Amino acid sequence: RSGSTWQYNAVKSMLEQYVQRRRLSAEEYAVHGAHADGDAAAFDACLSSRICVLKTHIFVPRLVNQVDVILTSHRDVRDVVLSSMLMFGACFAPTGSTRTQRSHGVALRFQQYAHWAPYVCYDAVYERMKLNYTSEVQRLSRAVLGNENAVDASAVVQHVDELANRKPTSCQRGANSPKRGRHQPRKCWDSTTGFGAGHVHAATSKPK
Repeated sequence: RSGSTWQYNAVKSMLEQYVQRRRLSAEEYAVHGAHADGDAAAFDACLSSRICVLKTHIFVPRLVNQVDVILTSHRDVRDVVLSSMLMFGACFAPTGSTRTQRSHGVALRFQQYAHWAPYVCYDAVYERMKLNYTSEVQRLSRAVLGNENAVDASAVVQHVDELANRKPTSCQRGANSPKRGRHQPRKCWDSTTGFGAGHVHAATSKPK
């Protein structure tokens, strides 16, 4: 999971900039996107468009032959475990009292990452991304668009930062808590970008 939401939005922003620079039809070459934890019907709607960016945390075999480029991201295992505990109360094994805790068991995520690995053309290193977002966009640009189609990486970083800080579109109270009720904190996120309030924790936001 680490860095995947940022990567997803950076790729979308990068492609939108590419379309504008090439003066392509904004309607015909509109950049569509869809994100889900696993497979989703929204993926098919997105794939019917000329330019589509998908994000998923689970290996979806049918997508391998339906997309042109596959990107992944990874980070230090110790930080993965800590991040999952802070965000979801998840353990290494897929156990827990809630569906979210069970589905975010770290061992399961490692298995999904391994399934994608043989098909990946670029694997982002979370720690390197956090140190220099602009350089990360440049690497993504080379992987997706090639060396001859450079983008304004700083503009992409700024745009994604704006997306990450805009007001969430959806909130749900206590959706994944074993004790549902008004006393439970609300979980808020943006349905388009996938960014959520508190998406990055201070304890794991920067490489140590």
